[in-house]
Amino acid sequence: MTRNVLLVLFFANLVNYLDRFIISSMGPAIQSDLELSNFSLGLLFSAFMIGYMMLCPVFGILGDRVVRTKLMSLSVLAWSVATLLGGFTRSFVPLFVTRLFVGVGEAGFSTVVPAYLKDFSDSEKSTNKYLSVFYLAMPIGAALGFALGGYMAKEFSWQNGLVIASLPGFLLALFIYKLPKSEPKQKIKPEGNLIKIAKELFLIKNYRLSVFAYTAYTFTLGGLATWGPKFATAVYELPIDKVSLWVGVVTLLSALVGTLLGARFGTIFVKEGEAVQGLSRFSGILSIVAFIFCMLSIWMNDFYWFLGFLFLGEVFLFALTAPINTAILTSAPAHYAASCIAISTFCIHVLGDFISPPLVGLLADYFSFQISMSLLPLMLLVASYIWLRLSVRGG
Repeated sequence: MTRNVLLVLFFANLVNYLDRFIISSMGPAIQSDLELSNFSLGLLFSAFMIGYMMLCPVFGILGDRVVRTKLMSLSVLAWSVATLLGGFTRSFVPLFVTRLFVGVGEAGFSTVVPAYLKDFSDSEKSTNKYLSVFYLAMPIGAALGFALGGYMAKEFSWQNGLVIASLPGFLLALFIYKLPKSEPKQKIKPEGNLIKIAKELFLIKNYRLSVFAYTAYTFTLGGLATWGPKFATAVYELPIDKVSLWVGVVTLLSALVGTLLGARFGTIFVKEGEAVQGLSRFSGILSIVAFIFCMLSIWMNDFYWFLGFLFLGEVFLFALTAPINTAILTSAPAHYAASCIAISTFCIHVLGDFISPPLVGLLADYFSFQISMSLLPLMLLVASYIWLRLSVRGG
C-alpha cells in the first residue's frame, strides 16, 4: 500500500463526508428559507440514505466482480454532480432528489474502498491501520462541513455552499481512476445473487452480530452528527455560525484523538484465530464509556460543558470506526469482501442513521430537544451488549 493511494482515498472520503454533512449546518437556513418543519428537515437530512441504501448492495456485488478503481471513480463523479445540482435548487422536492443521488454516488465509493484496502494488507493489524487512515477523513470532512456550511449559509447562501463543496470531487475522480488495480489474496470468483450472498453471510455468527452492533452504533452516531448544530442552537440559544464552528472544531479534534486511539489500541485484545472476538471486546468496552459522556453532554446547561463532554464522547466513538469494519471484513470470506461491506452498510443505514434523524426530529416537535436526543446514546448500550456477547461466545 503506497502513501499516495492512501492519500487520494483519504481526501476523497473527506470530500465525501463534507458533501454529506454540510447540509446539517445549513439546516437552520434551509429550514427558514423553505419553511420546513423539524420532521421535514429530518427527512431532508436522510434523503441521501434512500439512494445509498438502494444501491449499496448492488455496488457491493459489482465491487467483487469488476475493476474497483473504475467503480470508485464513477461514484465520486456521481456524488459531485449531484451536490453541484443541489446548489441550483429552490424548493424541497428537487433538493431532496439531489441529496438522494448524492447517496447513490457515496454508495459506490464507501462500499468498495474497504475491500480495495484489504487487498493490500497482510494482517488484521495492517487492515485496521489502513482503515484508520481512511476513516479519519469521515469526521474531518464532517467538521469542515459543519464549519463551512454555517459560514456560507450566513455570509452568502446555502446554495453557494453546495456548489463550492462539489468542485474537489471532479478532480479526485480522475486521480482515483488512475490508482493501481488491487488483487484479492484469495482469487475465488464470487457467485450467486444478492439474496444468496446475504443469506450465506448472515449464517456466520461473527458477521451477523458484528453488523447488529454496528447498526445500533450508527443509529447513535448518525443522529448526533445530524442534529448536533440544531440541538445547540435550540437549547443554548446561540447563532448557528458560532455553534457550527465550535461543533466542527470539537468533531475535528475528537476525530484526530479517537482515530489515533483506535489505530494504536484497536487490536490490543486480538489473539491468533480470535480477531473478531478481540476487536469486539475493544468495541464493547469503549461504547460504554462513549454512552456516559454523550448522555452527559446532552443534559449540560452550559454550552461549553456540552462541548467538553461531546468531545470525550466522540473520541471513544471515532476510536471504534476502524476496528468495527476490520471485524466485519475479517468475519466474511475474502471473495465477498466488497459484498460484506455493502450488506453491512445497507443494514446500518436502513435500521440506523436513516431512522434516527427523522425520529429525533419527530420527538422534538412534541418534546424538548434534550429528551429526544437522549434516545441516541441509549443505543450504545445495545451495541455494547452485542459486542461483549460476541467477544465471549465467539462465532
